[in-house]
Amino acid sequence: MKFERPNLDRLFAKHPSDVRIARTGHSPLNSFALVLIAVGVVNPPQLALRLGSHDRSKRFRSARIGVACAGGGVLGLASVAHPLIDALDVSPETFQIAAGLVITMVAVVDVSWPDRRPEQLVGGWRDGLVPVAYPLLLSPGLVLFSITTAVDRGVWVTVGIGAVGLVSGLAASALSRERHTLWVAAARLLSSVLMVLGVAMVMDGIRTV
Repeated sequence: MKFERPNLDRLFAKHPSDVRIARTGHSPLNSFALVLIAVGVVNPPQLALRLGSHDRSKRFRSARIGVACAGGGVLGLASVAHPLIDALDVSPETFQIAAGLVITMVAVVDVSWPDRRPEQLVGGWRDGLVPVAYPLLLSPGLVLFSITTAVDRGVWVTVGIGAVGLVSGLAASALSRERHTLWVAAARLLSSVLMVLGVAMVMDGIRTV
């Protein structure tokens, strides 16, 4: 009878990404790519365009509330990522493929239609909840990205990466929108990068199945 030597690298892996390296021999998406995806799903230039032509203080106040609420949402999603994946009865790799497909489709839409009708803000705290926190920040892309990243990298890494994307959106909301054409071009460029990274997420998930 032939006995196989146990894979100690996989046995003592610290987190799921180490398991994937031990099993497949390749590294998953690196941290820089994940940060780019987080910034891409938030898409700060498009967020600035969607907040409309309101005065800067009103936009920034609504964005601050929205970012705080969305940050809490990312933390909550990351915290329940493992139970949620188990409840859905899907593998983390399959969920990553699905997340990558959704992110890619969202990026295609954003490239084709970056300059949408601005949201109407009334100036109260409710603007920070709707439409800023949801659906502008907590979009399907950010929700799925938070879950799949938390399964692979852990809760606090996911929160940190998500915070970079959300803070970039907050910064964009405080900037002037006088050069409208440049904002549209920047939104399209970022969506194009996100499209490529979404495909990379899909391919990375397929390789690890």
